[in-house]
Amino acid sequence: MVVSKIKSLLLIFPIVFLIHDLEEIATVENFTMKLPFSVSTEEFIIAFILLWIIVVIG
Repeated sequence: MVVSKIKSLLLIFPIVFLIHDLEEIATVENFTMKLPFSVSTEEFIIAFILLWIIVVIG
C-alpha cells in the first residue's frame, strides 16, 4: 500500500514540477531585476528544460 502511494507520487512529481517551472517562466521578467546578473527569458527556459529532463530521468 505504501509502495503504491510512493510510486504514484513519483509519477506525479514531474508534472507538478513542470507546472511550477511554467509559473516561474511566466514571471521571470519580474524577478530577474533582483539578480546581480542578467538572464534572458530564453536562457531561463533552457535552464528549466534541462532541469526538468533531469527530474524526469531521475
